[in-house]
Amino acid sequence: MDKNKMAIAVAAVSMYIKTQEEQDAMLMRPLRPEPQVNKPWAIAGRQAMMQLSDLMQMKAFHTKLK
Repeated sequence: MDKNKMAIAVAAVSMYIKTQEEQDAMLMRPLRPEPQVNKPWAIAGRQAMMQLSDLMQMKAFHTKLK
């Protein structure tokens, strides 16, 4: 009977250690990659999309059909 209790205790401790290691690994891993600031083409593209959106909202491109 003592061997069964010992085996159960060892299994419980090893499972606890495993879950703690997995939790620590999740905390050390960044949730999303670091943004790279030095991408001028991406910044220019985003800026152009925002300007087009502003023009569409101001109805600069809307024309009346006759």
